[in-house]
Amino acid sequence: MPLLAVRASWHGLGVEAGQIIDLLRQHRQARGAAYIKVVESQNNLTQQVLSTCDTRSRFKALMTEMYDFPKTSCPFQRGEPGGVLRWYYNSNSGLQAQSVLYTSDAPDADGGADGKPQVLLDPNTFSADGTIALGDYAFSYDGRYIAYSISSGGSDWQKILIKQINPDGSSFMLNDTLSNVKFSTTAWAPDNKVPHSLALHSPGSPRLASTTLNPGQSVRPLVTVTVGVQYQISLTMNCVISAGPSHKIIRFPGVQGFFYNQYPAPNITGFGERGTNTGANNDQQLWYHEVGTSQDKDFFVMALPEHPTWSVSASFTYARE
Repeated sequence: MPLLAVRASWHGLGVEAGQIIDLLRQHRQARGAAYIKVVESQNNLTQQVLSTCDTRSRFKALMTEMYDFPKTSCPFQRGEPGGVLRWYYNSNSGLQAQSVLYTSDAPDADGGADGKPQVLLDPNTFSADGTIALGDYAFSYDGRYIAYSISSGGSDWQKILIKQINPDGSSFMLNDTLSNVKFSTTAWAPDNKVPHSLALHSPGSPRLASTTLNPGQSVRPLVTVTVGVQYQISLTMNCVISAGPSHKIIRFPGVQGFFYNQYPAPNITGFGERGTNTGANNDQQLWYHEVGTSQDKDFFVMALPEHPTWSVSASFTYARE
């Protein structure tokens, strides 16, 4: 039988005499009781085999001993004078599932205002069963905010949350919650209030009209300004696109915020269940979020529906006076 025919039937693309039919794939796509039963039986069989391994407990003890020691990253500073300028570092007591992000007044571990560092983010407290993980995080240029992503059950789908940081290191959660985030960058506006971006579309363009927006979101009006601005953002899509005469620079009116990416929402509403999504994701979008607003108020920046498999990322370059 030709190899191509085997591959086609293995992925459920055809059923002919002599070809292989992948029933498990069909059950997985249906997410029915039959698929769950197959997965449970596979897990039970695996555990039965592993339970007969007499070196398993000794190997676990050895690995536990090797990992059980305190680990601390190099300190780094975020913020700027006039804002919230503080030091941060990650630390793990030894066997914590995820490292904790601390903040202090000075780069040494005991440099807090009261002689102790303060916890900014402890991902070990995000869920009782430890299934929610901390992803990337990014500080605003003035240091007043940190935007961080979380995922559930090992999924690539994420949410972005925001914390406000006070000069003394204390912090509190904001109500901002950004959903449908995947393979995203978080690019804060350098001047904190008036970000500029390189736009490859204009309202009403065919590209914009063919972009699928998530429920509750719409394109907000943009104000065109000149190219000669202090801050520019580079949109990267397999290559860096530089600002030129044929490109527009657009200004987003409003308060402090950042750029991020999202995809059209999958047909799985539960955040904890999105790790079961096996379909491909196309048409990544770039959006701008203002701190303190709901996601349905975000600004649509761009998408490339003519290149559905491309990714778009945002990053700032700027010169300080």
